[in-house]
Amino acid sequence: MKTLKSYRTWEVKENTEHADEKPYSSPWYVMEMNPKKSRRGAASARGFKSEEAARIYAAMRTDEDLENERKKSDKRKARAAEQKAVKNPFVVGSIFENSWGYEQTNVDYYQVVRVTPRGVYVRPIGAKSIVKSGYSHGMADMVVPDVDNFTGPEQFKQIRKGSESGYLSADYGCMKLVNPEEATYRSWYA
Repeated sequence: MKTLKSYRTWEVKENTEHADEKPYSSPWYVMEMNPKKSRRGAASARGFKSEEAARIYAAMRTDEDLENERKKSDKRKARAAEQKAVKNPFVVGSIFENSWGYEQTNVDYYQVVRVTPRGVYVRPIGAKSIVKSGYSHGMADMVVPDVDNFTGPEQFKQIRKGSESGYLSADYGCMKLVNPEEATYRSWYA
């Protein structure tokens, strides 16, 4: 019997409890033992007419499980290698924008305050409304980042594959690298 990283095993057992209930019971069964799936450890069982058929099935399932574990491990290693190859393109002072919302447009700005090989530390900064940029309905305007006007503590953002194009993950969607002099639409319909 082979044990996998997932602790799943396949055991061949003789059905001695219900042997007299033929033809409804199988004399042999294969039980999947997986402590992660239930308190008692047994997740499922399948009956067979012969011990040989039960052992072939158990060996086949064990081989499938080992192959699946190998494939998962290979994928994890490939992702780790891709992640390691990603270079940090950002510098201290870079500004990120996160525009989000439903029936309104919220705009959050972040400024890079520290850079590491694997990521950046950003702090939220304020937004300045551009004078006379308001809309006729009075519930929207254009804003630019208020550089160095920090409004919260720093947060670490890991550089991931795809970050080279100027994007980082955020609480709501993603944040993109922006020119601090370009204005962004903001609204507060409520």
